[in-house]
Parts: sequence; structure tokens; C-alpha cells
Amino acid sequence: AAGSGAPPPPPRRGARVGSGFAPDAVEGAMAPAAAEMSDRATEQMRQLHWDGWVRLDGGMPDWEPRRFVERLHRKYCSRIVEMLERRRADWMKGDDEDNAPGADRPGGLVARRVTAKLEGTGIFLYAAHPSQKDDAEDDYDYSGPRWYVTCTEAVMQHYEGIGVAPPPPMELQELLWPRLRDRRKPWLTELGWTLVPEGSDPQVMHADICSSESERPRRPGRGRYHHFAWKPNPEDLCTTNVVPGAFSEGCATWDDYQNWTEVRGNAVIFDSEMLHRGGATKPGIGWTSTLTLQVCSGSGWPELHERVSEGLMWYTQPMGWEDGAAVDVRIDGASGPSWRRAVVERRDPKKGRYAVRLDDGTLRDGVQDSELRYRQISQDVAKHTDASFALRARVLALFDGEWLPARVARANADGTYRVIWIVDRTFTDGLPASSLRAPTAAEAPRRGRRLAAADCAEIARVREDSPLSSARSSASTKAPDGEEVPRTRGKRSSAKACGADAPVAAKLVEACERVPKRRRKGPAGEAPAQDMPLRADLVSRGYVEFLGGLPKWELIDFVEECYDRFADIIIQELEGLRDVWAPCPGSRERYGAFAAAKATERLSEFGIAVYSPSDSQAQEFPYESTGPRWYISLTPLALRLYGAKGAPSPPAELWELLCGHEADVGAEP
Repeated sequence: AAGSGAPPPPPRRGARVGSGFAPDAVEGAMAPAAAEMSDRATEQMRQLHWDGWVRLDGGMPDWEPRRFVERLHRKYCSRIVEMLERRRADWMKGDDEDNAPGADRPGGLVARRVTAKLEGTGIFLYAAHPSQKDDAEDDYDYSGPRWYVTCTEAVMQHYEGIGVAPPPPMELQELLWPRLRDRRKPWLTELGWTLVPEGSDPQVMHADICSSESERPRRPGRGRYHHFAWKPNPEDLCTTNVVPGAFSEGCATWDDYQNWTEVRGNAVIFDSEMLHRGGATKPGIGWTSTLTLQVCSGSGWPELHERVSEGLMWYTQPMGWEDGAAVDVRIDGASGPSWRRAVVERRDPKKGRYAVRLDDGTLRDGVQDSELRYRQISQDVAKHTDASFALRARVLALFDGEWLPARVARANADGTYRVIWIVDRTFTDGLPASSLRAPTAAEAPRRGRRLAAADCAEIARVREDSPLSSARSSASTKAPDGEEVPRTRGKRSSAKACGADAPVAAKLVEACERVPKRRRKGPAGEAPAQDMPLRADLVSRGYVEFLGGLPKWELIDFVEECYDRFADIIIQELEGLRDVWAPCPGSRERYGAFAAAKATERLSEFGIAVYSPSDSQAQEFPYESTGPRWYISLTPLALRLYGAKGAPSPPAELWELLCGHEADVGAEP
């Protein structure tokens, strides 16, 4: 797939955007992929592979790994910054006890201590190349630390079940890997974000991937390791300093410090073998962060082993197409290549080849990544349909003759959809629009109205049957194992559970039964720890924060499992009861009390109960209630699952925090 002919001469060191060579020379080096590209795309390709960087028009394209790292950034970034601020006195200290990347740099000691707080999250912090004044006379005269938060282990855990991360969109593949062989078995090698304190000097000039001993250096005009950098806010700009054309195996001279240019784009790609550095940050603007993602071409993978330690090579993730993915496959025929719709049947993890089933039922084996693409618009598929479903929209989708609740995960360009089934969180790809429909009025969320006085009699009658309002009944009922559940359940409604068909309800019951029932040995006989600063905070302030997340405990896993399976269904049920969120005029009931009672009627067979705690309240006088809030109780389900055996005890460190008083030793929680 590589183009014939010699590559054009390399651009001069320090060349800026727009300098370079004639398009025909570029096409000769990049053929055949560049042959069908527009002038703009050809120039972008030239700039990336010769100069070493390019801005992305329109920002970072939509891509699942991008969304994944953005979610983790929203969840953990502020927590990590807070932990770093608490350790400011140790910022300039390296770490003599660790061999993690950057351990000997400023910030290395703090990085190890913060990483310890993040144990179990799949997130690690390490010290990046530090900041340095431009007029520093000594190479090691650093002015401050910088850090990098890597999420690679988290992404490996995320894709563990399917074995591959989704490949980039086709427009990115054509830019990154113009030769088809570069697209075969590509790898995701890093993702995370930078953390830079305000008022920092520029970073030390460096290259992400370099080697002074490798016998296979980068070939002119052929990038193999690429680094995406973007800001989650479209109005923010990356200010990375790059030295165009500086592929010097990480060796920087004073000339390089004179030839850099600032990228100034919301999203950019730069070559990981090119010299670059993080820009200076202004005082008074707070911490700055840039999200990053790094990829390796299939043809560059063998050389990466020569440049990166075996330990770090473990933290890499192959990219490809998972089983069940709807794709287009290239078929080479007598009249030339054509694209056919297909679904991936399986992937050989060693060879990286696929078996795909065409839309006529034919099985085609030995297919390579370069022969597959995301579904595109086809001439034999209508480009415009009456139905259009937005990303993450709740729908009912047809499966084996049943309409089941699902959420739209992807809209393919050929008019088909990928949906995630609400019940078991699996997916089906390539569903035509005719197999999706919006929920009916009885199934869909409804905008509500305030209740009139005439409605109160019916509501009062139902409340008598299901006393689940703020004034809770003290009566008890029996769980299936005979133990008492300290609340009264209402009569079961004849309506189908959650507005879904009966098979869905059956599947939910089966899902409940699959929730793990393992137990850990409780630390009831252990003495409390003597040094418990967290416990002191809990006793004095009444709360503590787990900046690195909650400790590992089976009950927490149980709650999270139930949340994954039921949250969307419960929200749909409560939305369907929006008409009765508000209390009757003159009533002293809470907002949402009647909706909680009705929802519990329909969900009680799954061991789920809905309560209405205190209302939302206006922050100004007269502090009126403005809306409902709910709490979802899993206690009946937990009693059903754990029964007389008892629930798993908390881990020792959590036990000592909660029950650290000497009077608690030997007690059963």
C-alpha cells in the first residue's frame, strides 16, 4: 500500500505552516491514500507528517476513547488538584523510593503519594518534564513541577470484555495513516490529561518517544506515533510549543528554543517524535489541564518495543472492531473495489484479522483492519428517513419480535443504529430505523401539570393502599426469606413493570438473581487503629471525603450493579408519573410522595422501593418547596439476596473508620 517513488526532501528545521513543497511531491510520498483527498486534506497530511503537527478543524472529533477520558477528567481532575495543593511543600522533591516514570523529577514524590490515594481507580499520576525558565543556565535548573494523569489502566479495564478499543473515525485514519498497512493492528498507547499550576514557566523541550540506540529511526514524511491534545471547552486553546520538523530523537539545541511556534488550537495532533513543550501559564488563572490521547500505527508497533520499556508496553490497548460491530467491508472484484455492509463475527487477537458476515449472509474470513470502516452512506439505503433518533435517546427497539427498552449509542452513516439494551447493558449494531420507535404516551416521559383539588380523592385512596409518603407506616411485611422488612409495601399494580413488556420484567428478576452473593469475613474482633486522622475528622466534622474513591467492598459493588441495571428504568417510571409530582393544594405531603408510592408498586417485585425525602427548596424568602427528590432503597433486594447469612462486612480500614471506638470491638454491625 506504500506509494512508489522517492519521498520529497524534508522541510527545513523550524518551518512554519504553509511552507513546504508542491502537492504532487506530497501525493507521491503518501499515495495511494492521498490521491482522492481534497487540497485541504492533502495539506493537513503534509503538515502532520513533515512538519509534525496540525490543527484539527472543528475541534476533537467524536470518538469513544475521547468521551471516556473526558468522563474521567470530570470525575477526578478537581480531586487530584486538591490533593496536589495539600502537598505543595513537597512539589520540588523527587522520589528515591520509586521507579515510576518521572520519579526523579520535581513532583515525583507527590505523584507517588497521590497515586496511592487513587488505588483501584485505574488512574496514576506521574511527574512530567518540569517547567524551566528560558534563561536558565543549567540544564537541571527547574522552576516548578508538572504532572500527567494517565488513565491507560482504566481504559484497559473498560475494554477488557471485548479486547479492543474502537478505532479512530475514518477521517482521522486517513490523516494519521495514509498507507493502508499503517491501519492494520493499530494501538492506543496513552490517554489522560496534563496538570499545570498557574504561573508556570514553559516546559523543558522534549519528545514523547525517542531512542539514541534504535536502528530504525523515523523515516522522512512518515509519522508512526501521534499525540492528540485538546481542551474540553471549545473556547479554550492549546498553547503547546512545537518545533516543526525537529525529529532529533529528543535532543534539543539552543536553536530549537528559538524556532518553536505556538499551536493555538482547540484540538491538535502532533508527532510524538517531534520536539515540543507545554507552554507557560499565566498567574491568577488557576490550574490548567489539556486532555491527551496517543496512538501507534500498525507498522510502527515493532519499533515502539525498541523505544519503550517492556513494563510500559503492558499499558497499551489494541484498537479494532468488536464482535457484533456493524461495518463496511471492502471487496475487491473484477470491476474494482467496492464496499459492502457487514457485521463482525469474531476477531483473531493474535493475527488481528476478522471474520465478517455480509448482508447477504456470506461469511468472509481473514479480513484486515484496513479493509473495514465505520458504516457509510450507501446508494441502496435511503439517506432520509422519517425517524431520527439522537445519541443517548431512550427508545424501544425490536429484538426477536419484542419491543425492548434501549438507548441509542451510535447513529451509523448508513441510517442504521447501535443501541445498548437497558436490561443487560449489551449492544446490537446495525439496526434499521424501522426497528426503533419512540415510546408511546404510556411509556414515555410526560410533562406534567399541577393537580387540581378534584384529583385528591383518588390520590388519598391510593395512599391508603400504599402508605409510602413522608409519614411512613411503622408496619412490617415479610421478605421471601421470612425476615421482616421495616415498611409496608403497597398492593401490586396490574400494570406491567416499568411500562415494559412481561419478558423484560422476567429478565430483570434474573438479573437480580445474578448479583454476586459472596461474603467477606468481617473484622469484628479486630482492635481499632491508633492513628486515625480520618476518624477524627468524621467525629469532629461529621463527614470525611474519599478523594481517591470509596474502598473496595462488596456492598458497594452490589449498589453499583443495581444502579447500572435499574437507574434508567426508574427514571423512566418517575418521568411517566410527572403529572402527580406536586402535592394536592393545601396538602402537607411532600413533593413526589405519590409518585414514589406508585413507582414502588411497580418495582416492588424486584426488591426496589422509592422514597420521597425532603423537597427541593428555594434559596430566598419565603423558601417555598420547588420540586421533588427521591431515594431508591435496595434494602428489600439485599434482604432477599443475603438473607439470614448477613451482608458482607466492610473492609478493615472502613470498619476502623466507622467503628473505631473501643466499645465497638467485637460488636456485630
